[in-house]
Amino acid sequence: MNITYLYYLLKSTYQNIRQHLVINLISIFTITFSLVIFGLYSFGYLNLKKTLDDWRTDFQVIVYLQDSISQTQLKSLKHFCKSHPVVSRVVYVDKNKAMQHFRQSLGKDSTLLQGLKGNPLPASLELQLKSEVQGMQAVESLVGRIRQQPGVDELQYGQQWLNHFFSIMRLLHIFGLGVTGFLFFVTIFIVSNTIKLSFYSRRDAIDIMELVGATRFYIAIPYLLEGLFQGLIASLLSVAAVYGIYYYLVAWLQRSFPFLQGMVSLTFFTPRMLGGFIILGVLLGGLGFLVSFKWIRGN
Repeated sequence: MNITYLYYLLKSTYQNIRQHLVINLISIFTITFSLVIFGLYSFGYLNLKKTLDDWRTDFQVIVYLQDSISQTQLKSLKHFCKSHPVVSRVVYVDKNKAMQHFRQSLGKDSTLLQGLKGNPLPASLELQLKSEVQGMQAVESLVGRIRQQPGVDELQYGQQWLNHFFSIMRLLHIFGLGVTGFLFFVTIFIVSNTIKLSFYSRRDAIDIMELVGATRFYIAIPYLLEGLFQGLIASLLSVAAVYGIYYYLVAWLQRSFPFLQGMVSLTFFTPRMLGGFIILGVLLGGLGFLVSFKWIRGN
């Protein structure tokens, strides 16, 4: 690509934008609006998923042990649990520690246990599940295999709560794909139709260029740059808008609900996510051009 052609591309792109400023502003505004909606959804999805992942770290499978379990059986059970692919951590709680925890949970009412003879609480293993666990099938498989181990008395793992949790995660993913796909096609439709209008408004000039030997691809490159430019500006504006909403929301929460500090924290996009968001906007502008150019070539 020589300097003359590069100069032509930049000049033609600038002229297209300047001569059709209103159309470009409408297109940029509409793309920005679509990307802001997508950005707000992504922001909400990111923080909801972070909250759910934090809850996931509290998931435990508690294995209550028989009083008659031998040391060999206990050692074998610990090894089995630690080596299982969905278990991240195993904590052994003996009978004395279980009673100590129970007293602490009762607080002032722990005096009710003073007349208790012996320790009726069983020893247990507390299994922490990995964050990669995505469904009940893996948990049920783990529970089923633990039940078959010698020395196991009972298991507790909040089956109903886990079912609800994984159902919410599945719905969240499905809804996310639907929203992303819808906004993706709407944005491409907007960009492509804007570029079509720009083509038709300069149809006479384009016909003259074709008569003197210019290829359609040569003519169309400035319009590709126009679509990329629209996507770039729209993505930058949408990032600024989403950050402004995030900043205001954080300030409002701190001012209105100070007791939530330390309990609820909102996370903004990482630099890598922001870079990907901007690239997405540019690519949407380019894809909008390709759709319009393919349609124009057929006409």
